[in-house]
Amino acid sequence: MKYNFDTLTDRHGTYCYKWDYEKKENVLPMTIADMDFEIAPKIKESVINPNRPFTTGYTFIPDAYYEAIASWWNRRHDLGVTKDDVVYANGVICAISTIVRRFSKPGDNVLLQFPIYNTFFNSVINNQRVIVSSDLVYKDGEYSIDWEDLERVLSDEKTTLWIICNPHNPIGKNWTKEELAKMGELARKHGVVTVSDEIHCDVQEPGNHYTPFLSSSKENRENGIALVSTSKTFNMAGFHCAAAIIPNPDLRYKFWRAINTDECSEPNFFAIPAALAAYNESEDWVEEVNEYIAGNKNYVREALKDTKYKVVSGPATYLLWIDISEITDNDEEFAERLEKETGLQLNAGSHYRGKGFLRMNVATQRSRVEEAVNKLKSL
Repeated sequence: MKYNFDTLTDRHGTYCYKWDYEKKENVLPMTIADMDFEIAPKIKESVINPNRPFTTGYTFIPDAYYEAIASWWNRRHDLGVTKDDVVYANGVICAISTIVRRFSKPGDNVLLQFPIYNTFFNSVINNQRVIVSSDLVYKDGEYSIDWEDLERVLSDEKTTLWIICNPHNPIGKNWTKEELAKMGELARKHGVVTVSDEIHCDVQEPGNHYTPFLSSSKENRENGIALVSTSKTFNMAGFHCAAAIIPNPDLRYKFWRAINTDECSEPNFFAIPAALAAYNESEDWVEEVNEYIAGNKNYVREALKDTKYKVVSGPATYLLWIDISEITDNDEEFAERLEKETGLQLNAGSHYRGKGFLRMNVATQRSRVEEAVNKLKSL
């Protein structure tokens, strides 16, 4: 490999939420979704450049930013968009909150599919909307959609917005083109706007394919909003650099007006040069980090193969979804015990409305993954 992902990084003392926030000693946190690897060299150089005066100030968004995003999704995922289809946002979650406020009314239903990323709950509840779910069906280690139940929820006249997770966090599933097209067909039928969080889309085990929601059908292209970011793919969460891709000009104008009204559309000093370095110069880093993470995931799968821990994750994201239903029916209590007795911090599945699971972030050095597996097996 050109890049070294084995070197341990010490993130203590950097105000790192995962490593510093609770200030506990002898704890191995494999929770919050960021990587423990140094960012790609070209991104680092864009921020720390000795040949440029370090004078900070207000930053505008150049056409090059929108062109870089369109180019990335066109060459990697054949999306067929232009720079004019892209709208800047400070982050995916602030964009979702804006969409909830501007594309629905207080008291409306917002559809989710449990288990799902828990911060979506805040975007709905904090804006006086109602969460409704068409739960994913879990059977024989696989998740699927209950299409009859999904249409039941969509047909409710109070359901006006649907937040899709593609790829899905926490289960790591890539929805197929056919599944996404069927989702869009049902949403269109019942007049429900769809927003697809695609923040994890480029974190893939080699050889696997992600289909953008917008490319799966004509209906989805006309009725959908895709939210993307550098944060997961390039480990740039702290840069607050995201975007909405919206081919429909009417939807795009509505979102653009809303995100500006909410004042979530101005980049920080580092965001633009870092994003350009990421999309235009760091693709090889992405390929190698994906290969390394896939090795971590396969290591955990193999190490836990003959235990009561069942890894059921799909090929996307750097998060493992682990079924512990053979061990306990209380995943929160088990996660607390795991930390107390071994020092290993994992997320309880109930946080995502997925009772009986643990979520493990393996975007870290292999030695830490090995340590985490040993801690799990010791319990």
